[in-house]
Amino acid sequence: MKEVVAEITRLARRSPDVNQRSGVSVRASIADYESLLANAFRRAIRLNETDVVPRISDLPYVIPSISGKLEFETVEEGREEQIIEKLIQGAVVAVFNRHFALSDLEPVVARFKEGFAVEVGDGLPSADYMRLARRVDGLGAAVDKLEGAGHPGLTAAAVEFVLEGLHLNKDKLAGGCSTGGRPQDASQREDITLRVYGYQENRLPPRIEIRGLDGSCGFQPAEFN
Repeated sequence: MKEVVAEITRLARRSPDVNQRSGVSVRASIADYESLLANAFRRAIRLNETDVVPRISDLPYVIPSISGKLEFETVEEGREEQIIEKLIQGAVVAVFNRHFALSDLEPVVARFKEGFAVEVGDGLPSADYMRLARRVDGLGAAVDKLEGAGHPGLTAAAVEFVLEGLHLNKDKLAGGCSTGGRPQDASQREDITLRVYGYQENRLPPRIEIRGLDGSCGFQPAEFN
């Protein structure tokens, strides 16, 4: 996650949507990582876990932090958050592609093509990800490559990273398009914590941003097992 945070700052320094005359301070990376750690710490307290490990699902909480550190070229309302989301996605893709070739994860992709789907989120216990890594062929090896094997918190972070990386590389995998809407404001906590990865209509693997815990984007989470 440190690599992702550093990459967000690097991309911001090259983005035409960010005012480069004002520059992007090194404090941006520090503030972003502090935001990730803060949410990871809240999760550890809530779930009674001893380790504090940031995950991909914590990234929406850096949006307010980034907003306060950057000046944007646009004045269009709502556009700034879209720019930040694009920076975050670009950072995840860049870091993912440094660690994996898509061919490395063919067993994982094949499992989703068989109809497998999974819920992930910043409120799920790390033990759930340990079980998931054992259930999906190839996922455990990917976790091991990221040096997360045997550590629940690191396994959770690695699993989310792999799934999100596959989602963001979906065009390379299947030429599909994203499903669902944009993540909502981080203050609406219950609305951004649950993501569902699965295989539907040749989109491999799509991610659905659940707007409520009732599965309101067309998938019912209770159906996934």
